[in-house]
Amino acid sequence: MSKSFKLVVTVPESHADAVRFAMAEAGAGQIGNYKGCSFSSKGIGRFIPLEGAQPAIGVVGLGEEVVEERVEVNVDFDQVESVMSAIRSVHPYDEPVIDLYPLADGMDRISTIEERNARVEMNKAWEGSFTRRGLLVLFTYLAVGLYLSAINVDRPWVNAIVPSVGFLLSTLTLPFFKRRWIRTRSSISNSRACPPLAGIGE
Repeated sequence: MSKSFKLVVTVPESHADAVRFAMAEAGAGQIGNYKGCSFSSKGIGRFIPLEGAQPAIGVVGLGEEVVEERVEVNVDFDQVESVMSAIRSVHPYDEPVIDLYPLADGMDRISTIEERNARVEMNKAWEGSFTRRGLLVLFTYLAVGLYLSAINVDRPWVNAIVPSVGFLLSTLTLPFFKRRWIRTRSSISNSRACPPLAGIGE
């Protein structure tokens, strides 16, 4: 897919339609099944022509204000040069202001965000799943049992049950304490962020 840009040009109101038409004819503003798509907003352009300038409006050395339109269009990379040439061919200024901004592809960005959110949700589901907890308890039991066997403790596999059950209880109760801690922390942060207003209640 060709990289897209947002092309922005400012032009006096009197020539705005001519510039829009020229850009559309050069291929700018093509979005899906629509052509000639653009957005315009009005503002005041200000400038001072210097020596050597050939101002279509204004006088060299004097400040000038012109009611202009800011015209925005989407344009593909391979059309940038032809669109800029089309603008210059009809724009009244000898130095038209043309800005070009690269655009991230919208659908790619949405897909990336959706994939990231799906991974986050899967990770959250895995963290709280009984499968994960069961595996952790099993691995804890095996590790403790092997350790107790290695140091010749009597009935190592029976004795390994207690720490394994303790670990299981911790995984089941920690979410509760986490929620309590978050609520307490949030209450403290809110009270610090919103001090009482002076004079109220006095």
